[in-house]
Amino acid sequence: MDKKNTVKELIADNRIPDALVILREELGDNAVFLLESQWKQLRSDEISGILSYAETTQRRNQIGHALLNLADEIGRRPGTGVPVQGKQQFKLFLSYSHKDEDLKEQLDIHFSGLRRSGKIATWNDRQILPGAEWNEEIKAELHSADIILFLISAHFIASDYIWKEEVPLALERQKRKEAVVVPILLRPCDVEGLDFMRLQGLPKNFQPVSSFPDRDEVLSQIAKEIRRLVDSLAG
Repeated sequence: MDKKNTVKELIADNRIPDALVILREELGDNAVFLLESQWKQLRSDEISGILSYAETTQRRNQIGHALLNLADEIGRRPGTGVPVQGKQQFKLFLSYSHKDEDLKEQLDIHFSGLRRSGKIATWNDRQILPGAEWNEEIKAELHSADIILFLISAHFIASDYIWKEEVPLALERQKRKEAVVVPILLRPCDVEGLDFMRLQGLPKNFQPVSSFPDRDEVLSQIAKEIRRLVDSLAG
């Protein structure tokens, strides 16, 4: 049995520490340290008796789900982080300001065809479950994403959390070739000299999405370009 399936069986058997050992060996310390911390905190809280059965079950399920996502990362080409040929589904992380939620939702709707065909699964922070530690959830998802979309606006640039936490981690994973970062300009703003401007962005000519008279047309073009990226990664 390959290690990916071994990890998934260990998770199903609730042998989380054993699964974490294999994931650390295969993916490195950075990929699993947040989940290790969550697991240790959960065990400490269980022992102290401060959690109800429902709270314990919820947190175990959240950790198990995040570990399953990490297990899918096993099988990348050594030293590149580029997904192997034949990978069926890629994880997209949407990094955005809540003040741009309208455009984020419209863009995500245009990814529906890619989702229905099984090529991608998208994630954004609105999917965090009640009671979860949102900071750790976001970082865990960033660590396991294949493609990270920066949805850029003045609000995105002004967000301290995005700028101090999400952007550095995403660009570091891009630098190590563990993920692909794609800047998408939602609204006009000053981006001169910012680190992500060295990356090829969308829409074409980096024209703001909000400037297009036909919003569906430009969002559809972006979705098609993401499809092209996904197909190139799949080989």
